[in-house]
Amino acid sequence: MINNKPKKAKLLLYHLPFIFLQILLASLINHPPTPEQLTLILPVLKLGIGIPAIVLWCLRLLSYLLLLLSLLYLYQTSHKYFDAKISLFSSLLIHASPAFFSLWFLHPFVSFAICLTSWLVKNYYYRKNTQPIQRQIFYLGSIFLLLFIINTNFHIQKSPFLDKIKLSRSQEEVIKRFMKEDTLKERIKFPIFFRRISYNKYYFTYKDLIKEIIGFFDLESIFFQEIHPLSQKSFVLFFWPEFLLFLLGLYWLIAHGSTSQKKYITLLTIIAGINFATRSGPPYLRLSLLLFPLGLIVASSIKFMESGAKKIKKAAVGLIILYSIITNYYSLLQNYQFWFDNREIAYDFIYQSLQEINLQNYNKIYITSLIGDPRSYCLYYLKDCPEEKFSFHSFDLTSKNSQTKELYAGFIGEFLGKRIDNIFPPAATEEVRGKSLRILYQKKLRDSVAFQYGHQLIIAEKQ
Repeated sequence: MINNKPKKAKLLLYHLPFIFLQILLASLINHPPTPEQLTLILPVLKLGIGIPAIVLWCLRLLSYLLLLLSLLYLYQTSHKYFDAKISLFSSLLIHASPAFFSLWFLHPFVSFAICLTSWLVKNYYYRKNTQPIQRQIFYLGSIFLLLFIINTNFHIQKSPFLDKIKLSRSQEEVIKRFMKEDTLKERIKFPIFFRRISYNKYYFTYKDLIKEIIGFFDLESIFFQEIHPLSQKSFVLFFWPEFLLFLLGLYWLIAHGSTSQKKYITLLTIIAGINFATRSGPPYLRLSLLLFPLGLIVASSIKFMESGAKKIKKAAVGLIILYSIITNYYSLLQNYQFWFDNREIAYDFIYQSLQEINLQNYNKIYITSLIGDPRSYCLYYLKDCPEEKFSFHSFDLTSKNSQTKELYAGFIGEFLGKRIDNIFPPAATEEVRGKSLRILYQKKLRDSVAFQYGHQLIIAEKQ
C-alpha cells in the first residue's frame, strides 16, 4: 500500500490551468440550458431569485465543483494503491477529458451522481480494513442502488440493458420479422421449424444483450468518436493519441501491477458497468464512470518513462496531450452545432428572437413542440408565458387559415407541410411568404432534429 498522503493545495495548483481553460471555453460557447438543467433552474426562478443566466452559471459552477471533488476523492483513494505521480497524472487526464467538460457544462444530475459515487467508493476503501464484511457489502450495495435510482428512477424502461431482458420486447421483434418476410412478393419458402431455431425470443434477447455488452468495450466511443467512420457525434472520454498510453498502462498493470491495484481497477470498472447498464443517452454519459479506471490505466503508462530518455519521453507525451486539448477546444468553438444538441440551440434562437419582438402586438403565438418542451424554455427566456397567448404545440399551416394577428416559430415543414425526404430547397422560403406571412427571423440548423420538417427554423407573422 502506498502511504504518500495527497496535498490538496498542490493538487489544486496543478488543476488551475484546466479550470481556467474550461471556464473560458464554457463562457465562449455559452450553450443554452439543457432540459436537465431547466428542471433545477425553473423552481429557483419561480421564487423570484436571481437572473436566469446567472442562475444557470451558478448551477454549472456547482456541477464543476462536484466533479472536482470527485477528482479529489479519486486521488485520495488511488494513492493508497498507486504512487502520487500516477494518481496526479490520472486526475489531470480526466480533467482534460472532453467528456468531463460536457458533464459539468450540461449534466448537473450526472455530475452529482459521479461525485456521490466517488465519495462512497472513497469511504469504502478507507474503512475496508476496519469494518466488518456486512458494512463493506452495505457500501457497495449503496453505490449500485444509487446508480440505479438516479439513472432509471425505478423505471426499467429507462435502462437500455434491463429493457433488453424483457422477453415481451423480443417476442414483438420475432413477430415483426416473420410478418416482414411472409409479406414479400418473392420469398424463399423455408420450413418454419428451422426458422424458429434462429427466430425466437430467447435468441433475440441474447443477441441484444451481447450487443449492449460489446458497447461497454467500444473503443470508438472511448477514444476515437471524433473521427468515427459513421460521423456519429459524442464527446470522447480520452483523446485518440492517448490510446497508445492506454495500451502501455494496461500492459504494465497486467505484468507488474499488484493484486490490490488490479482489484481496485476491477471494482471501478464494475461500477462503471452498472452505470452503463442503467443509463440511457449518448455514449459519453453511459460510459462516464469509466473515466476513473481508464484514467488510472492511462496514467500507469508513465512507468515506462522511468528509464532511458526520461525527460524526452515526458515532453513528448505532454506535447501530444497539449495538442489534443487545443485541437479539441478549437473544434468545440468552431463546430459548435456539430458537438452540441441542436434542439437546445433551436429554442435559444427562437426565444432570443422573440425577445426582440413586441409580443403584445399578437393575439396568439405558436411555438413548435417537435423537439422538446417549449414551455420550459419560454419560462426561462420570457418568464411570463400565459396559456391564452402562447400555444406550445406543433402547428400545420397547410390547413390553418387565420385572419388574426398571429406569430409562428417553428420548422419550415410546419409552414409548408412535411416532406418524406426532409429536403426543402432555398426557394421554399418564398413559398412561406406566399402564404401571407412575413418572415422576421430564420436560421438553418446543422442536424436534422425534426426529420421530415427540414433544417430551417422560421419565425414569421401573419400579415
